[in-house]
Amino acid sequence: MVITAQLLLLLTLQVTVVSSVTPCKPQKCCTDDLCHPCCPAGCYVSKTYMGNQHTIACAPCDPGTFMKIPNTMQSCFSCSKCRNDQEVVSKCSSTADQQCQCKTGYYCDTENCVERCFRCSSCPKGKPVVRECNATANTVCSETDPKNRNWPMMIVCILPLLVSSVF
Repeated sequence: MVITAQLLLLLTLQVTVVSSVTPCKPQKCCTDDLCHPCCPAGCYVSKTYMGNQHTIACAPCDPGTFMKIPNTMQSCFSCSKCRNDQEVVSKCSSTADQQCQCKTGYYCDTENCVERCFRCSSCPKGKPVVRECNATANTVCSETDPKNRNWPMMIVCILPLLVSSVF
């Protein structure tokens, strides 16, 4: 009798712990004028009950999966994996996919960088860097040589002196 009571107490504690961790209570999702049961972000429909009322049971996404919006899906989406030339910006959670970007020294200037990251360029000798390379844009170098950048100003300053010395 004592063992049975202890088992019941233990079972009650386990159920309480699981239910307090699981944020997957069904809710109503409404589009236009129609409302239907759905699961919150981070959860999926684990069971559909038919009876007097159309009801569902929701379960949390398994590790390595996510669901970012309220839904009626029967499974969560698999998390993305970063390629060898990328690093993790933010890890996958039950409500968000993993975000990746090119590693330092590499860039990709397309929307989702599907193909690969490219090695960052360096500026030729004598051309200063206007913008450093980052994960989404290559290095930008100055169009002018810094040694010759002041020659228009020198002409403006020297020309009046030359003209005044001639006259």
